[in-house]
Amino acid sequence: MFSKKDYIHNYEKVLTMHTTHLKKVCEKWLKKKYAKKSKILMFELMIQDERISLNIETMKDVYRYAFDSKKGFTGSELIIDRAKIYKTPKNENDFFQFYLESNLEQQFIDLTLKWLEKNIPSQFPLPHYFQVSLENKYYSFNLNKWQSAKEIMGKHKKEFSVEKFTNKLTKVLEKQSETVEKKLRKLNKVKLSTKSKLLFMELYIDGERITVNIRAMEDLYDDSGECYETILDDVKIYKDTQDFYEFYEENDLESQIVAYVAGYMAHYVKQANLNISIPMYLGVHDELDYLLNLKSGHWIDYDTVDLV
Repeated sequence: MFSKKDYIHNYEKVLTMHTTHLKKVCEKWLKKKYAKKSKILMFELMIQDERISLNIETMKDVYRYAFDSKKGFTGSELIIDRAKIYKTPKNENDFFQFYLESNLEQQFIDLTLKWLEKNIPSQFPLPHYFQVSLENKYYSFNLNKWQSAKEIMGKHKKEFSVEKFTNKLTKVLEKQSETVEKKLRKLNKVKLSTKSKLLFMELYIDGERITVNIRAMEDLYDDSGECYETILDDVKIYKDTQDFYEFYEENDLESQIVAYVAGYMAHYVKQANLNISIPMYLGVHDELDYLLNLKSGHWIDYDTVDLV
């Protein structure tokens, strides 16, 4: 139904159309006097929504851009600007099945790399690399091989540890303890009607910050409107940097944040001596598969929630 050969041919045509511009950009960048903060050049490819973009940019390292220097050049330039590489047919589901099974995207990536190797000069005064957007591996044109960030940055790559992260999280939340307990105690003074079947504590994780709200609910989807309180308000729990991101993902730190905050809240619910007859649960925003029963301290499956 679909021809892999035709899609590859169309992709090659798009690259060929941009060859002249690629060479002009490279020629111009060869003549640049780079700022000291510019350590490497990165060719970055983005494949999204039937289109590709390719740009070149100056970097401090593989995570941090070098921009706006007064002493020498830093910056970026588009080589391909959202060029259309295919059109999704009407039978969209069948096409994407073909797209995945034929490994078409990897073919596009390989073709782009070969095209760059053929057409960019080797005389750039800075080490230069190729990256697919959001992937943590880099092709070195100087060494003709793929490398990890750790291989490229060596000792310059900042080291992190789960233990240090957990210690920082503990210290940050300990500073909030008095406020948290005080706000939880206030719930003893709230009079709820029979339409409020549970109190739901919801954890939001937004980048480097967390927020925890609690509200009275008719069920896990309908707010009863009787009670709302912010327990933790946009608390910064770590410094979000590009070099931290890879460590965060590799060690699934979000799960550790959820587990720690859940235990922390269960502890202070007990400390506050809440005298509330309806159930209390904690869950993560938009992830209701599992909930923590704040009275028992046990995790339960969403389907087992009982309402009084």
